[in-house]
This record gives sequence, structure tokens and C-alpha cells, in this order.
Amino acid sequence: MSEEVSALDLLKQQLEYLAENMKKPSHLKMAQALADGQTQAAAYKASGGKGKDPYKCGNDLIRINPDIQQYADLAVKIASIEAQDELVGTLDQKRRALWDITQRCMTEVEPKYVGHGEEKELVGYVFDSRGAIGAIAELNKMDGDLAAIKTDNKHTHEYEDLSDEDLDREIAERTGAKPS
Repeated sequence: MSEEVSALDLLKQQLEYLAENMKKPSHLKMAQALADGQTQAAAYKASGGKGKDPYKCGNDLIRINPDIQQYADLAVKIASIEAQDELVGTLDQKRRALWDITQRCMTEVEPKYVGHGEEKELVGYVFDSRGAIGAIAELNKMDGDLAAIKTDNKHTHEYEDLSDEDLDREIAERTGAKPS
């Protein structure tokens, strides 16, 4: 059975193909410098270019060999996708992080004292209740464990005491249809 190839793998294969088929090694160096965020002029210089106007020479080089810009754009796209995978955690990782926040908020307490000097007396501890409550609320939202919202229905139903036949007759009168 053949293995599935991910979209990221396909992009990496395209990048390798572009690198292998670059006309000159200096073109690849320029493309890599552009991918690293350098300007055209700086990338041209980094590739070993010695023209008098590095911006114009770099621009001309990209115009002559569009694979340079394509390589740079593809490398940036791959880096962005890989960085996104690291930033976005799994649902389980998010739950664990929220639980850790809740635990820290509950355990990192400050003693609360009353009085001054030798008459100072410990009366209790203060912890970050808002942080803990917020983290717990987020955990509940993630798990779908939300308390039902109670609403009062203030509408009275004038037809709730009617039988099915009486309801059919009332509907027929209002719509002009024959009662069944």
C-alpha cells in the first residue's frame, strides 16, 4: 500500500526541485537570502553580486530567473506552515495548559495579615480567583459542559386546555379551511 504524501511534503519536494534546477549557485544563495527576509539588494550582495547598483542588479536577476522569487516564496510558505504546527496545540495540550493555569492560580497564594508590627495576625490567604475561574470556564466551554440557561416563559397559551378537535376547529376558523 502506498503512503499518503502530505501537502507539506509536496511543497518541500517542489522546493528541492527548484534548488536542484537553479541555474547558478549564486541564484540559490540569493533565493535563500530573500527567504530569510533580506531585501533584494542585500540578497544580491549576499549571493556574491558585485554590481554597482545592487537593487537594480538583484531586480534584474529575479526578472531573468523567476525561480529565485518562486523559491523564496515557497520557502517562506513552508516555514510558515511549520511554525503554525508548533503554535497550534492539540485539544489535549490546550486542556492541560488550562488545567495548569487553574492549579497555579489556586496554589500561588499570598498570606493576608491584619494589624501592624508585633500585633500582625494571619487571617487567611488570597489567591487569583479570577484567573482560576476564567481557566475553568474555558475548560468547560471546550468540553461542552455548560450550565443550562434557565429562562422563564412568560407567554400564556390560550389554547393549552383545548382538545385536539377544538384545536382543529380553531385552526380551521382562522385559516378558512374545513375542520377535519
